[in-house]
Amino acid sequence: MNASRLYRAALLCGAAPLAVGIGILLLWILTRADFLEEAGFWCIAGGTVSVVLGLLLLIVWSQKRDPKSSTWKANLGAIVLLLINFPAAAGTITVVLALKYPLHEMAVADVSKEQTLRLATDLKYPNSLEIRAIGELDAPATFSTETYLEPVLSLKAGPNDVCWGGDWYSQSCVLHYVPQKGTRGRLRVEYRFR
Repeated sequence: MNASRLYRAALLCGAAPLAVGIGILLLWILTRADFLEEAGFWCIAGGTVSVVLGLLLLIVWSQKRDPKSSTWKANLGAIVLLLINFPAAAGTITVVLALKYPLHEMAVADVSKEQTLRLATDLKYPNSLEIRAIGELDAPATFSTETYLEPVLSLKAGPNDVCWGGDWYSQSCVLHYVPQKGTRGRLRVEYRFR
């Protein structure tokens, strides 16, 4: 294989998984088809192999070039194209997780009164739930669910940022808020089903 073909093959090893991965992501955003998640996984796996192959081709290309010619600019451009696949894959995973498992938020309307918050998801088969309570109270309070006998979140007087997470196989959760009498402050709840 001549030197210019090696260089073009190295560039293709960087550009192909990047283009295919972006295409899969855009199709998934439009359709949310489950098979595209698996295709994305295989694209990332194959893209990793492709990047390694591209780097090897680039090394061979550099050695076949005339030693008097300067190749650092071409090498740098090809290396950037190859390595940009990794942050692109990480960004893709982040986008998919954020869209598939959105973070929901609700305020506790009156922190002085006992109340029930209903958490829900559109996921067909959730398997876990994460709950976070953020705010400031002047007295302790608790959150519990219909499933667990003990409180899942215990809030203290003062600033709070507490989390709970665990297995959860229902599409909804009833969260009971129980403050001490006369509690004042502000409180919000963030939750995510997975």
